[in-house]
Amino acid sequence: MCILYPMRLRLALLALLSAVLITLAVPNELFTYGNALFDLICLVPLWLAIALSPTRRYSHLLGLLFGVLSSLATYFWLAFFRDFSTWTIGGVTLGFAYQFFIFAPFLYTFARASSRWRPFVFAAAWTVYEYFKSIGFLGFPWGLLAYPVGGILPLVQIADITGVWGVSFLVAAVNGMIGETLMRWLRVVPQPLPTDSPSLPADRRAGGSSCAAGPSSPLSRLDSSPTASCGWASPFRSRHGCRWCWSSRTSIRGGRGWRCPASRRERS
Repeated sequence: MCILYPMRLRLALLALLSAVLITLAVPNELFTYGNALFDLICLVPLWLAIALSPTRRYSHLLGLLFGVLSSLATYFWLAFFRDFSTWTIGGVTLGFAYQFFIFAPFLYTFARASSRWRPFVFAAAWTVYEYFKSIGFLGFPWGLLAYPVGGILPLVQIADITGVWGVSFLVAAVNGMIGETLMRWLRVVPQPLPTDSPSLPADRRAGGSSCAAGPSSPLSRLDSSPTASCGWASPFRSRHGCRWCWSSRTSIRGGRGWRCPASRRERS
């Protein structure tokens, strides 16, 4: 069984974890004015999950999971509107599910930006999302990232100039920088978009693949050179120091999992 599928499950769990954290971050029954600590890390799991998503299509699912669970957990009190509960909680849940179903692929694309600017691109994208969801006839400005840090006066002084959106940008940027730090520490990088890049062989750019992982795997879009680094680079290096494939200690010892070509050449 390909190791890609357990990894997809882990990414889904990260998206669900982010939904729980953002529920605890915004004002709720446990924290009346929200929790600033959870606010600074609540989007990190979602950012990692979408950035490391194997395909753009799978990022749709990750956004859908996050939208459904976060809305149900945050706005559960809308279910107590008696005869209107179906419309209140149901409408909000469907609305947020649709929003993140559409928004997640944009984050997937922005995650392919330069690592130097990636946290700020993410912060800008999230701030734009919060702005558009808060205006208009159907605007719903509840649960913004700026609310939990409202008690930290030195941080919110910029609201005189930027409004609440500047504070949301700062909080989202902190989440993005923490996520970027984790990706560097784990030595994982977002999978590059399938474009006509000169660094890819002609058969790969044409859609073909000679990779042992199969045409549907993210490994199939990468150069088979042992010096290449794929989107599933493991935090553990193999014996030859290769970062080509998502190798684990188990797979290096001969267990289930993919081996890179250099590892197979060593054995032969």
